[in-house]
Amino acid sequence: MCDRGGRVKVSVIVPIYRVAQTIGRCAESLFSQTLDEMQFVFVDDGSPDESCAILREVLKRYPGREDQTLIIRHDGNRGLPTARETGLRHVVGTYVAHCDSDDWVERTMYATLYESAVSNDADMVICESYHDRVDGSVWRRQTLPPDGDRIRGLLRGDLDDCVWCRLTKTDIYRKVRFPRKNFLEDWVQTIQVLSFCRVVNLVHQPLYHYCIGDASIPRKVGTDGNKMDVEAVCLRDLGERVANLDLMRRFALENGLADGADFIARKIQVRNILFPLLAMGKGRSLYLATYPEINRRILFDRRVSRLQKVIFLAVLFRLFPLAYRLRATR
Repeated sequence: MCDRGGRVKVSVIVPIYRVAQTIGRCAESLFSQTLDEMQFVFVDDGSPDESCAILREVLKRYPGREDQTLIIRHDGNRGLPTARETGLRHVVGTYVAHCDSDDWVERTMYATLYESAVSNDADMVICESYHDRVDGSVWRRQTLPPDGDRIRGLLRGDLDDCVWCRLTKTDIYRKVRFPRKNFLEDWVQTIQVLSFCRVVNLVHQPLYHYCIGDASIPRKVGTDGNKMDVEAVCLRDLGERVANLDLMRRFALENGLADGADFIARKIQVRNILFPLLAMGKGRSLYLATYPEINRRILFDRRVSRLQKVIFLAVLFRLFPLAYRLRATR
């Protein structure tokens, strides 16, 4: 393993849990990077399948990467935020990035982002991405807020909250306090990191492949891997979203980064996890009771898109199939 004397340019943290079908593709894309001075920190979060065995088989085909790779195992499943936090404790690179083990990256991703970071003296560099679905791939373009207010841009949805299309100075990332809830935990990390960054640069290239399965249903398994019904999953994920939005909101308010009115778009996003229930004719009362203070404001708030206003009206008037179809077009 390279030492802390600056020879590692980029460290990548990759949590592993039940990804036997995708970890091979992910690892291949990482080990074949054109940037040589890298470190790969894989955190096996108590995965019960053969994911790590597959990872080790791929690593054998890249002997030059073996000394750059750490595989750390949790005794049990602790969740995505904790896995990322564990990985960060072992990072030695000047910059750090996250990669999800069911995604993959272009061969030039980390060389491109690192070169941009160094040439612009940037604390963070963001790239664009492909959102890969079974029916095709969509180029997700990125913009930086034109008014320069990155925090409010994040809250409005003008700036993605995902952690995997970014390269950040490790010293900055070490200031982050990780949440304990899984769903949308990227929010809590990203608002903190953005607040600590002085210079943020954007690379207009899609270098990351975010792979999406069936977006019409939420996660169907619990943290122990057991099957759960759709209603139970929706309620669990709603609770996790609410908890992480609360952490995000408290950080912003305590540090004077935004005010309560800036969170309407995120509150809508939180309760949208209930759409599978709405499609089943359930959950309308819970939907309207989750952040009820926004119900009167949605139709008149300029931060809410026209599509979201129409979706809300469809829910309000019990036109659930229409609301569900409209949301699927987003």
